[in-house]
Amino acid sequence: MAFSLVGFGAGLAESITERIEEERKFSNLALQGRIERASVLKMQQEKEAKAIEEDLKGKLNSLKEFGVNDPELQKAYLSAPTALEALQKAKLSGLEVDPKALITVNKDKLFAGTPEEMIRAATRPTGTVKAATITPTEGGSMLAPSASMQQQRFQQIASMRGLTPEDVGRAEAGFTPQRPEVAASINFEVLKKEDKTTWKQKLERYETNYADAVQRFGADSPEAVKAKNAVDSYRVATSNMTEEQFDHAKKLSRANAIMFDKTMPNVTDQDRAWAKSYLDSYNEYKRKQEALGKPDEKIPAPGSLVSIARTAGANAVRNTFGTGVTRAQLAFVTNQDGSTSVQYSGDDPEMQKRIVRREQEGVVASLMRLEPTGRVTNKNIELALSAFGITLDEDRRPVLIDATPMPPARERPAVPPRTPSAAASAASAPSTPAPKPATTPEGFPPGSRIARNEFVAGKGFKVYNAEGKLIGYAQE
Repeated sequence: MAFSLVGFGAGLAESITERIEEERKFSNLALQGRIERASVLKMQQEKEAKAIEEDLKGKLNSLKEFGVNDPELQKAYLSAPTALEALQKAKLSGLEVDPKALITVNKDKLFAGTPEEMIRAATRPTGTVKAATITPTEGGSMLAPSASMQQQRFQQIASMRGLTPEDVGRAEAGFTPQRPEVAASINFEVLKKEDKTTWKQKLERYETNYADAVQRFGADSPEAVKAKNAVDSYRVATSNMTEEQFDHAKKLSRANAIMFDKTMPNVTDQDRAWAKSYLDSYNEYKRKQEALGKPDEKIPAPGSLVSIARTAGANAVRNTFGTGVTRAQLAFVTNQDGSTSVQYSGDDPEMQKRIVRREQEGVVASLMRLEPTGRVTNKNIELALSAFGITLDEDRRPVLIDATPMPPARERPAVPPRTPSAAASAASAPSTPAPKPATTPEGFPPGSRIARNEFVAGKGFKVYNAEGKLIGYAQE
């Protein structure tokens, strides 16, 4: 019996030893697999970091070749690949572009060190990394190596592969090198090629388009009306604005639309950045001029604004009533100052009222393009509005005919109201009816009158002569 127990004990010991060796072997294989996987991930990280480093160094050299030697600008361009690409394309195409004007730098996001330090920082994985550890497996065999023994073995195997526990932890966590945070936006307006077409040439182009529209579609067609409006608008604008004022009006109108018109399509983040930058710059300019007691020189004088607004009002009327029967009762007159006036020869009070209202709407739409806040803050604009009988409400918004406040078309930031001063005398009176022609548009004798409140089905409106006798019917 004793002999049998000794044999059993020896066999059990041998079996346990084999099991321990097997558990240790399996543990080592698992550790090696884990470290092998971490090694591959680390190699991928290093490869990606090397590619980023070479790319940024190449871009830095390109910036120097393009004459960008300011470290702040270099870092800004390195952080914004699209901005650098835009600069490269502009330079290679022969377009003269100021690298500083091409971008707006966000200094809050700009890297604090040198461009070289920025490149080195970009090739290092970011984020807090915990060293890889061995966690005891729940339900593991009692014969398996302890967690401390596995941890020791894990560090030994990792060291043989040139890895630290931190390297393994970083690889397993998926940390990768990160490019610099974008700290610049593109000012796309700078990329536009200079238009060397003179104002006269552009006006001739508008006139040609109008002549073509008349020939193809007819003088009273919507196409011809639109083309004629373009001719008159451009003529009066270039006659009453300097080039700087003309350019400012276009940019300000576009910036306002980008920032406040939610229906404007295809607005990009770059567009919004440009618009905000332009409006901020203009507001700063106005503050400086006001502090110096100087006027806003980007806004034309009141007389010039009246000419521009008068034409805009006439264009609005022509665009709305420029076709059909009413068109024959409208006359569009070119004035000595290049502006266009509208005259109504009809005797319908309601139509007269609608025409004046539409004219005022055109006036307001034209002048309020120059007011970024949506409220009248410029004295010249206030005087020009008063020339058309347009007053301001308590919120300094235009009030049109019938004392109907002009509804805000866009959401705009509030500005403190100021006490309105007395408006200057009107530079020109609003449109008034022209004298009656010798004959009516329908061809009836002089003195005849269309009774627009007396309509007969199948015939039209009754027409009376000067003595009040019914002499026929007219189609309105």
